[in-house]
Amino acid sequence: MQKFVSSYSRIFSRGVPCYSIGTVSKPKYYDPNHAKLMMIGSGFAGSTAVAHIPRITTIRKFEMKVFDTQPFVYYTPNIDLLPFSIKTRDEIERTILHTMNDTTGLEFSGIEKIIPEKNTLICSENKEYHYDYLVLAAGLEPNYSKVKGLKEALEDRDCPVITTATIADTEKCRREFEIFYTGKVLFYNDKNSKNYISALNTAFLFDEVLRQRKGGGIRSLSELSYISNDNSILPYVNYSIKLKNLMLERQIKFDDPTLELIEIDKDRKKAIFVDPNNRDKVIEKEFDVLFVNPEFTLPEVLKPLAKDEHYLNIDHSTLIHNQYSNVFALGHCARSKNTVLSHKAILEQSLIMNANIELTLQAATKEAKPERLMRYNGETQLPFFVGNNRCLLAEINPGKQELD
Repeated sequence: MQKFVSSYSRIFSRGVPCYSIGTVSKPKYYDPNHAKLMMIGSGFAGSTAVAHIPRITTIRKFEMKVFDTQPFVYYTPNIDLLPFSIKTRDEIERTILHTMNDTTGLEFSGIEKIIPEKNTLICSENKEYHYDYLVLAAGLEPNYSKVKGLKEALEDRDCPVITTATIADTEKCRREFEIFYTGKVLFYNDKNSKNYISALNTAFLFDEVLRQRKGGGIRSLSELSYISNDNSILPYVNYSIKLKNLMLERQIKFDDPTLELIEIDKDRKKAIFVDPNNRDKVIEKEFDVLFVNPEFTLPEVLKPLAKDEHYLNIDHSTLIHNQYSNVFALGHCARSKNTVLSHKAILEQSLIMNANIELTLQAATKEAKPERLMRYNGETQLPFFVGNNRCLLAEINPGKQELD
């Protein structure tokens, strides 16, 4: 416990309550369909929050119940390394049971509906669960339907359209990079993707692979291009300039930074784009390999608690829902327009969110609102794998100088 407190002294020095875990026996009688705190999602964000809850709050592990349909959790920043065999799937993936204590209730069940007015979750087979507090950590889902022909192209084993949107997609991605010899490779990034830097990371790593291959001249016979529907590489000026200079150094083209991918013709190997500022302007680009970092949206079950398909209706600093004060969120489903999430951001969010859960619990005992709340300021860390065994770690702390 001392190690935990010292590691996050900055957080605790700001008034976050801390409790010793101690030894607490499970009550003899309890309702299996009710929990003090329920969590939807046990991925990277969910498992991080579960680890912090008994350390920061007075909620014990047996008072929690976690819902998920996936038996595995993986370390998301390293997914871009799988297609290049720098990391293996076994190195970044663990079973959920391996990451959670056996005293934490875990239900491998999908949530069909959330009824926040009644503190109720409806699961498969119309089973009801009731909670006092709810944490949303369900992540995001790829929206392949936004780009006509994308889903079909990704499912076609012979079509050189690839992605690292899910860990299952990395195998096709690895195979296409291994058999590639020369030609045009397009790396497309949607500004509403989950892993905002995937397309650029993959472009840098593939450029290095081509330069290291035997038979000189392969890289000079290949054309690599980075395309995005965003106005800049990152919403941070200094890093955008640094990354653009690296792209120029590696001869990765960045001529059309604001083109939106709308269709893929897999038979003709053509990607069709429009100018977001002038949608009548259609541009076709040929490709030998097309990497797509697609748009991600909120899972359907979270839509009633959202502003739109991309953003939850939460205060992005306190991570509390604007309408339901007993609903909290973290991770990619709690993203905002002004922040780029990463493993460091999720860690910070978990500490802030759990502190606010405890402050809310304390206030509830007095039948009052919390007198103070902790706030997440958007701090994040983005690892760019720029090749040559180098990593550019972009550390962003709003209001302070950008560091690398």
